[in-house]
Amino acid sequence: ASDESRKLLWGNDISTEEGRSLGRLEIYEGEEAVNVVDAFVQNAELGNAIGFRSNLLDVVCESESITCSTRVPVVYRKTINDEHGKNLGAIEINENEEVIDAVVRFLRQSKVSVNEIALKNAMFEQACGHARVLCTRNVAVVYNRMING
Repeated sequence: ASDESRKLLWGNDISTEEGRSLGRLEIYEGEEAVNVVDAFVQNAELGNAIGFRSNLLDVVCESESITCSTRVPVVYRKTINDEHGKNLGAIEINENEEVIDAVVRFLRQSKVSVNEIALKNAMFEQACGHARVLCTRNVAVVYNRMING
């Protein structure tokens, strides 16, 4: 949907602390605030982009019209189709997340029947060249919490 057909939830002119105008940030209905803010900050070419993004998110997320369900942006997204072209969903890789963890999360949540090895290999080839995507492991972390028995 175009921006005109969606409801504007938050909009403001953004400047650096030094007063340099960065443009207008607008967040529309259906958008994840952190992804919009992240894209805006990445385009602004700031020295401390992560710190600026965090401060800007603090302001945006305080707004009653915005729901911030996460503070970690998606930095890579790939739509997955089956061999007939049917959309099976999308693999979303969060900032500083291992590609393999995102692929395994997609497989578990979607429960699709695909060639898992081919999918993992394709995602390594396509996503590993992108900034802020980690490719240091080829085995997923299944449990990330201590389990008390």
